[in-house]
Amino acid sequence: MTGPGTGPGDAVTVAGMASRGAEPWRLSDQERIELVRKLNLPQKEQGPLSWREHEELDLLPFIRPPAQVEAIEREAREELTTYVSNPDMVDYRQGILDAIAWARGERAQAPVSGQVARFQPPTYNELVNEVSFIDDVSYRRVRLARPPSSFYSSGVGQTLLWLVGYLDDPPTR
Repeated sequence: MTGPGTGPGDAVTVAGMASRGAEPWRLSDQERIELVRKLNLPQKEQGPLSWREHEELDLLPFIRPPAQVEAIEREAREELTTYVSNPDMVDYRQGILDAIAWARGERAQAPVSGQVARFQPPTYNELVNEVSFIDDVSYRRVRLARPPSSFYSSGVGQTLLWLVGYLDDPPTR
């Protein structure tokens, strides 16, 4: 982005942000990079988020580096053939793959709720909302006509939590 207050060394000013149509609370590109770096630290090392970081977080997609996501996807695909005789593990790995595909914006509907995300790829909030929906289904607060297996739901939920940084360990380990 170019304009007042948006250069690499410039301080981000309310006037500079307003000139490009952004809300004054929005983080600069560099601040957003720092937020993603912070969220990729182990939970114990992250520290609290500022209110601006919380606001920005609602608009971000998942925060894990693409190379890590690709490694988990590759591992889950390989394990699908390894666990072919164990339907529960196949369901779990398929949940991982479906969660990754949805988080990348490669599929329109959320894996368990079937909701269509407002944004493609879905935002951090939309990913977390799918996990909340999975919890509601597992605790029977929401009933589905054809609920997925608990292993599939667990694969989706664990993957989404990892993708947004709520879990330190990837889902296949």
